[in-house]
Amino acid sequence: MSQAVVAARASRAQRGVWVPVLVLMAWRNLGRRRYRTWISVSSLAFAIVLVGCGVTLQAGTYVAMIKRGTELLSGQAQIQHPGWKAEPKLEYLIEDADLLAEQLRRVPGVQSVAVRSQGSGLVANSDKPDEAGMAGMIMGVDPESEPRTSVLPQRMIEGRYLESGHEVVVGEALARNLHLAPGGELVVIGAALGGGTAAFVCQVVGIFDAGHPALNRTLVQVPRDLFDTAFNIEGRANYLAMRLENPSRPGAALSSIDEALGAAEQRPGMRVLGWQEVEPELYNSIRMDALSSVFIYAVIIMMVGFTILGSVLMVMFERRAEFGVLMALGMRTSSLRMLMHWEIFWLWVLGMLVGLSLVGLFLGWLGAVGIPLPMDEQTMDLMESFHMDAKMYPAYSSISFVWIPLLLLGMAQLAVLLGIRKLGKQLPADVLRSV
Repeated sequence: MSQAVVAARASRAQRGVWVPVLVLMAWRNLGRRRYRTWISVSSLAFAIVLVGCGVTLQAGTYVAMIKRGTELLSGQAQIQHPGWKAEPKLEYLIEDADLLAEQLRRVPGVQSVAVRSQGSGLVANSDKPDEAGMAGMIMGVDPESEPRTSVLPQRMIEGRYLESGHEVVVGEALARNLHLAPGGELVVIGAALGGGTAAFVCQVVGIFDAGHPALNRTLVQVPRDLFDTAFNIEGRANYLAMRLENPSRPGAALSSIDEALGAAEQRPGMRVLGWQEVEPELYNSIRMDALSSVFIYAVIIMMVGFTILGSVLMVMFERRAEFGVLMALGMRTSSLRMLMHWEIFWLWVLGMLVGLSLVGLFLGWLGAVGIPLPMDEQTMDLMESFHMDAKMYPAYSSISFVWIPLLLLGMAQLAVLLGIRKLGKQLPADVLRSV
């Protein structure tokens, strides 16, 4: 065996013993100047708390916006005919809709499924034949599954929700314009599938306030059995609306739904849409708000990064004598750099533990209690239009608990490289002479 190989193995063995020593030295060095150590730890923890709490509040706002924006009618995912989204027409139908709904209810991540049919027609008050009718959006729903998917049944301001038979619920603006009240009769005339006429009379059992003027003015809901018979679409539906267990992260549920459609061999006639495609305006508003916040958080991170850089450079300057002695005793510049990397790593660990603990307390407490927002009636209406609650609830975000701490670790380690670069170009005597 050559002497070069023996020397290489000895060098590797020496480095293997040297690394744990550097780790221990770095940890013990933190205790030498505890005041300086805790100042550095506090700056890291403050950055994590500041950005982390802001991101969790923002994430909670987005979760509330998604929930309130999708649970009224659209759902957090839909299965549609390929042509339905571009131009909703009665003839764009899904075959065996009830059987498919039963299969989807067994898909992981799907909480509930509502089967819906939708058409248009003229609606009028049967007690006032002389008054002109109004255009309405006629929706056939299942009275049993609809309350589990939509909150519209909970927004009845008069009467009750649908049960069965020839019953109808209407929006409060439509009821006001047609002079309808619970107990009255509504006449519906529309175009059935195949060119026929869909005409029926049903009793008004409830009036709802959807919180949206367009829905209050046009929406009419009837039981699906009545709708299917009148519009000649028995056993079929226009779309299936679903409520998901985790609407803010629908990816896994949508993949499972897609697999279920493939297994059902009904994929050619349907498409799966997440809430981002069903509610593009809501999705774009969330994206714009998130992009605008990136600049603010980037400025905060940059400020903290320069603070960390200044702290590291100050440490380097104060410890020049120590570094010079270590270099004179034979420590290589690479080992000295590794020592500083480990010191910064231990500082980061302490700062991360303190910062994430405070963020966790913030998230756990306010996530249950919420932050009430003082507002008047006008502000309440504005918040309702943006699908926001009267309270802010923070929510977990991987940005706060994973990416921000890792970014701060990278910036701190970069500061070490910049700080020790000049020191590594000097001889030990020059370092000691400059002290």
